[in-house]
Amino acid sequence: MKIIKHFKQTWNITLLVVLDGLMPKFVSDRQLNVLQKSLKIWDMLQQTQEQGSNENLFMQLLDTYGARCFLNEVVNACVETQTEYFIAPYHSTPQLVHFFREKMVHCVAGSLMTLLYESEDHINQVIVDFDLEGAYFSFVDREDLMTVFSPNKQHK
Repeated sequence: MKIIKHFKQTWNITLLVVLDGLMPKFVSDRQLNVLQKSLKIWDMLQQTQEQGSNENLFMQLLDTYGARCFLNEVVNACVETQTEYFIAPYHSTPQLVHFFREKMVHCVAGSLMTLLYESEDHINQVIVDFDLEGAYFSFVDREDLMTVFSPNKQHK
């Protein structure tokens, strides 16, 4: 919620949060591992409670379950800050690309996958990180990325 408020108050940026919807079957099948990972997390929670330390717990949960673990928290933060959110039918990345092409958003923060969608009005840059205290964004430029990974370029 702090991030949403910061964007609104400091930079006067209106956010549209796009979340993943249903996972396609090929992704869902791979995520069966998540159930097996649950046992690991419960063991970790028990150890954390016994040791009284939870410094790494958040990152371990995020690594194991991914951002979907925090879906309710994100939706609640959007509701509380009156920020629009959209749950995509499937993955959020193609939905973000569609919103950009239809000029419903001016820029995109997210995965590098957004740069792989080809069209006349493709996304040229994607924000991959931001520093609230330093007040700057980190982004990847599509042309720079394509130059580095060009099949015609010889890498040494």
